[in-house]
Amino acid sequence: MKTTTVSNTYNLKWQIKFDTKYQITECSKIINMNTGRILKETLNGYSKGFWIGKKFIRTSNMNKHVEKIKHIEIPF
Repeated sequence: MKTTTVSNTYNLKWQIKFDTKYQITECSKIINMNTGRILKETLNGYSKGFWIGKKFIRTSNMNKHVEKIKHIEIPF
């Protein structure tokens, strides 16, 4: 059996306000930065959305919970 590793590079633009470990790319993928996994859109009843922590956020209400990533100055 042969193992192959593939790495992808994403440009991160936004983050979830109440849990900053979840960040959103320019192509609208939500990534858990601690584990490196991409969240999948799920159905909860008749609503499409994402489970972020223990909270379900509908896709239509996502803009209320998103903020731009603040620029952090590195001293070196």
